Amino acid sequence: MDTNPNLCNTVLIDWIPEIPIKVICFVWSAAMERIPITIGLSKRGVKLVDVNCGQCSNIEETVSHIFFKCPYAKTVWECIIRWCKIKLPHCESLEDILKFTRSWGHCPKKRKILVSICYGTIWWLWKARCEIFFKEIKIPPTKTADNIQGMVFILLKHRSSNYPIKWVDWNIYPFC
Repeated sequence: MDTNPNLCNTVLIDWIPEIPIKVICFVWSAAMERIPITIGLSKRGVKLVDVNCGQCSNIEETVSHIFFKCPYAKTVWECIIRWCKIKLPHCESLEDILKFTRSWGHCPKKRKILVSICYGTIWWLWKARCEIFFKEIKIPPTKTADNIQGMVFILLKHRSSNYPIKWVDWNIYPFC
């Protein structure tokens, strides 16, 4: 877990009832740069073979790299943005994406869906990172994007009484 003394102590998180608390708490922790990344673990004396990103092996693993700068993460975000048919601004940090989702669009229901999709993307990027780190299994970015679509659909469909979308429609466009 990285310690950044310049990091602001508050990050605004949308608490959406349909999203599991563990996902929301993880997004909050990641936005605060308080997740166990290799560079932070290494600084704390944990012996690691490599502190570089497990997906691309090009650069030290940081929060912004895992979720935005890594070619793997960029590919996943491109798949998600193409599916959502929205224009995402250039994001360097979780705080950037959280600010964007809070101000996106004029419809609260659609905004809630976008926030849910972004949280799902962050969650699955972390899961894909952990699959490599702990099991040496590399999940293709398109499979990760499929997992995000499926997870968010299930959460919104079955944890909400007012979300009547069908799977077929969801796969085409999530904001129907």
